[in-house]
Amino acid sequence: MENTSETTDVGPIADIESLHGRDDVPFHEQTDLVDDETFDVVADLDDMAPIGVTTDDGSILVMRVTDTCRWKIPAPSVAPGEGYAKAAQRWVAEQTGLGVTLDAVEGVWSYTVRLENDDRKATRNFVVFSATPETSSTTPNVEAGDAVDAGWFDALPENAERPPGTDLFFD
Repeated sequence: MENTSETTDVGPIADIESLHGRDDVPFHEQTDLVDDETFDVVADLDDMAPIGVTTDDGSILVMRVTDTCRWKIPAPSVAPGEGYAKAAQRWVAEQTGLGVTLDAVEGVWSYTVRLENDDRKATRNFVVFSATPETSSTTPNVEAGDAVDAGWFDALPENAERPPGTDLFFD
């Protein structure tokens, strides 16, 4: 596995509040009224850090983490207190054996759910990064990691999952 130390042009990001007010980071916010069951599901979900890893020729890293999941760009969960940038880099290295340099924060998607006639809210945030491989050896090594399959694509595979920000990396 390659180096998993934080290599980034974006710096550490411990919370999305540090990104508010930056002209170069667009924010997308959505709030929905939901039922109790949906509220509880969202409240229990970790934030995520989707990453569009792009090679010099413009191909994008897409992967399947389990036999039952669909193709998608890398999209690791970020545990409470964990840095978004560090989680993104660590996860790609663990899953594919590839070290990546985070080049930019491409945006923040913030989904808030609330119950009607109740003040409680639950929010799930997605901090989306663009990145490049750290070395010229860009062959994903899923045997070294936990992913089932990974590869470089010029178009998103049919029926792929689309974590927030995915469309930034594909035409």
